[in-house]
Amino acid sequence: MRDSYSPDRHYFFSHLKKPVFLSRHIGFLLSSVLGRFLTRMRLLRRAPHQGSKQWPAKILRKRTLNVSAPECGLLLPRYVIAGVSGELARKRAEELQEITAAAILDQHQDAEVYLSEQRWSWLLDSMLNMDAEPEVALERIEGWISTHQDYEDSAWETYSTCERVVNALTFLAMLPDSRAAVLVTPQFSCFLAHSLTWIYQHLEYYGEQKTNNHLLNNARALIVGGVALGHDESIEAGMNLLHAFLPRLVNDEGFLRERSSHYQLVILNWLLDALKFLECRESSDSSHICFLSSYVQRMSDVANMLLDGSGQLLATIGDVSPDFSPLQSALRYHLLFPDYATGEKTAESGVRGGWYRLNSASGAVLGNCAVGSFPASFPTHGHNDMVSFVWSEDGDIVLTDPGRARYTPDAVSLFQKSAAAHNVPLINGFSPFCETLLPNGQWWPVPYARAGVDVSSENGGIVISHNGFSRSTPVLCHRRSINLQQHGLVVEDVLDGVGTVDADFLWHFGSLFDTFDEEQMMVRGTQGRSVSISVAGSQNQQGNLTAEWQATPLIESPCYGLEKASLGVCFSLRLTLPATIKTKFVVSKCAE
Repeated sequence: MRDSYSPDRHYFFSHLKKPVFLSRHIGFLLSSVLGRFLTRMRLLRRAPHQGSKQWPAKILRKRTLNVSAPECGLLLPRYVIAGVSGELARKRAEELQEITAAAILDQHQDAEVYLSEQRWSWLLDSMLNMDAEPEVALERIEGWISTHQDYEDSAWETYSTCERVVNALTFLAMLPDSRAAVLVTPQFSCFLAHSLTWIYQHLEYYGEQKTNNHLLNNARALIVGGVALGHDESIEAGMNLLHAFLPRLVNDEGFLRERSSHYQLVILNWLLDALKFLECRESSDSSHICFLSSYVQRMSDVANMLLDGSGQLLATIGDVSPDFSPLQSALRYHLLFPDYATGEKTAESGVRGGWYRLNSASGAVLGNCAVGSFPASFPTHGHNDMVSFVWSEDGDIVLTDPGRARYTPDAVSLFQKSAAAHNVPLINGFSPFCETLLPNGQWWPVPYARAGVDVSSENGGIVISHNGFSRSTPVLCHRRSINLQQHGLVVEDVLDGVGTVDADFLWHFGSLFDTFDEEQMMVRGTQGRSVSISVAGSQNQQGNLTAEWQATPLIESPCYGLEKASLGVCFSLRLTLPATIKTKFVVSKCAE
C-alpha cells in the first residue's frame, strides 16, 4: 500500500525550520495547541458521557426534561409494508453470510463492536422477516433493559440511546395494533421515558466550531419518543434542534456536508422517521410537518442520484456507518418509506451540490468534490478523494472507493481514507490535496494546505480543476476530465507548470477483479469481465512515455468491519511539464 501521508508530514515539519514559513503558520499552530489543551482540561473535569459536550443555551432554555410514561398505550404510526426487491433481499442474505462483524472487529479492539450491540440494529432484520415471533424480539429487549442499569457504562452514550429508542418504536409500529399493545409493558414505557430524559441531558453539542452531526440523531429520538409518549416538550426540543442544525448540515439542494454517500442515506432515514411519527399527531399543514417535508423531499431526490437500478447505493464514497451497513440502510429506506423510495428514476448527468454523476446506457460514474476552498469545514466522514470517482458497468463496480473498515487507527483504515487508496494521481509522492497530518484525526495546517477547487460539466463530461499540488510540487494546476462512454471511460489529466515530475496514476478496481495482465494491459475479473487500459501522452511526452506498471492487493470495505480483497493498478512515469495524460478503459465480458 502506498503512503501519501508521509510526504506532507515531512515537508511541513521540515519547513518549520525556515523563519518565513514558520511565521506564516505560527498563528495556526498556537491556536491548535491551545484548543487541544482546553479540550483535555474540559474532559478531566467532566462526568462519564459528558465529555466535551456543551449545552446549546441559544436553542434550548431548560436544562432538564421530566418525561413520564403514559397511563395509556403508546401513540405509533402505521407502516404500509410493500416489501423490498428480491435483488436487495438476496444481497442482504449474502452480506449476512459474508461477515460476522463482531468476530472481525474484535481483532482491532474496536469500541464500535460493543456499541453496535447496544443499538438494537438487529431489529431491522426482524422487520424484514416479520413472520418470526415478535415476542422473541421483545424478550431480548426486556433482557437488555434489566441488565443495563449502570448508566456509567458506554452502552448509555447518547447516540446509542437514540438508536435504541427509534429502532424499538419503529419495530412496534410495524406490528398490528393488537399485538403492539400487548408487547408494550409498563417496564418498557418507563424505559422509553427515562431514555428521553437521558438524551436531553446529554445532547451531543460540542460548540459552534464542531460538526454536531449527532444532534440530528438526538433530535430524531426526542421527536419519535415524544410522539409515542405524548410528551410535547420532547417534540419541541427535537424540532428546535432540527431548525437550528439542519440548515448547517444539509445544503439547499439536499446534500449532506459530511461528504459520505452512506451517511446521506442514514440521515435521510432519520428525518423520515421523525416525519412519519409527527404525521400521526399533527396536520399536514403544520409548521413542523412542512419544515421536515421540505428537507425530506430534497434529500430523497438526492438519494435518486446515489442509488443504482436495484435500489442500493451505487457505491460507498467516504465513511460507512457502523449502525447499519449501506445495504441495510437502503433496505430500511425501501421497506419503511416506499412512497419516497419508489420514486426512483435515472438520475440526470451533471453536477449538483458538490456531487456529480454521468450516465451511459450501460454504466454510471459518481463522484464528490467539495467545491471552493480546501480544507472544507467539518469534513467528518469525507476522505481525501476530491478528484477520485467510482464507475460501474451493468451493475458491477469497476473503479471503486475503498470505504473505511473501521474508525480505529489501524493500518488498513488509515490507508483507506488517504488519497493513495483512491483513483487519483500522485505527483512526487504528494496527493492532489494535503493529507491530514494527524494519524486518526483531521488537521490541515493553513496556509500550507489551502487550495481552490472547482467542478463543472463540459462537453457531456465532468471537469475538476484545482491548485492543490502547488503547495509542494511544480504542478501549478491540475485539470481532470472524466468522460463516460458505452462500456468505456476516458480520463484526461492535464498538469500545468514548469519542470520535471514523477507521476503515479492510481486506479482502485472493485472486488470482482483480481488479476492484472501487464503484457496485454488488462485487468481480469472473477466473472469473465475484463478491463483493457491504454495510456497516451501529450505531444512533448510521446517520445519517452515509458511507464512502470504495478499491481497491488488492496482492501475494499462495503460495510463497517468488512475487509474484501480488491486490486490496485498503478502506472508511474516521469513527465516534463506541462503534460497531458489520457487513460482509456474498455470493459468487455466473455460470452458464457
